[in-house]
Amino acid sequence: MAPPEVQDLEAEPRNGEIEVSWRNSAVATGYKVQWKSGSQRFEDAASTGGEHATDDADATGYTIPDLDNGTEYVVRVIATNQAGDGPDSDEVHATP
Repeated sequence: MAPPEVQDLEAEPRNGEIEVSWRNSAVATGYKVQWKSGSQRFEDAASTGGEHATDDADATGYTIPDLDNGTEYVVRVIATNQAGDGPDSDEVHATP
């Protein structure tokens, strides 16, 4: 069974980066943090450099580096395990 939706997603803008945090899931074995800006699409995140995947089941956060200050980004997190990806989390917005 795929993991449930990631809960309590928050995004804190910093200088040129966004610090993302969430509550981890007991059945997740990893997470995908995805971000986009403007007309970019989440579906293209892995190929455009807008995705960070981790196999850390205990992960509760990630800092997205190398972002443009003054640009609004939309962020979501997806829990993963051996059964596949869970549903997309709610989206949060942040502007470094």
